[in-house]
Amino acid sequence: IAREALAHKGYELAPVYVPPRRIAHDLVNGFVDAASKDQNVPITEDGFYYAEPAFVYHAAFFTLGERALNLDAPEDLSAVQILGFQNASAAWPDWLAASEGNGSYKEVVDQALQIRMLQRGRTDVVVADRTIFRHYLKLYENETGAAAKAVKLHEFAEPSGYAPIFRSEKVRDAFNEGLQHLKQTGRYDEIIAAYVE
Repeated sequence: IAREALAHKGYELAPVYVPPRRIAHDLVNGFVDAASKDQNVPITEDGFYYAEPAFVYHAAFFTLGERALNLDAPEDLSAVQILGFQNASAAWPDWLAASEGNGSYKEVVDQALQIRMLQRGRTDVVVADRTIFRHYLKLYENETGAAAKAVKLHEFAEPSGYAPIFRSEKVRDAFNEGLQHLKQTGRYDEIIAAYVE
């Protein structure tokens, strides 16, 4: 999405992959011109420009259907092992802080690992965005050649927009225009579908 949105106005994306905890550091210190940022560490300094959200994240808990777990309140997480993506506990401390404190919560950078651990029964709960989870579940099925075990989705958080941030207002404006173009032409939905269908 970012690549095609920027290309609409003639910009070329040269991605640099870093752990989530380094994203803000690299942007603020000038190592990159833009970032798909960790919203839990907002950048408020002058000279940075937030774009329109490129995607909306719908975080949820995922469990194996066969476990028949109910996760309706933070205290329901007290007796289960939870695997989140990096910085998830900063986004939802009211849900995850107690589990983090008692050692039953861990975070990983590689979200494909979340799927493998859940499918093999090595964790009870995965914290992930719904689309990202479906993408990695599809990859897991392709890798193993077998259908994944049924999972249950537990809603617990409101959807949140994930807006990239730019060092240049001009490039940010070009990104926003390109993003609108992708949505108006239907290309945005095609890109999302390629990851989850």
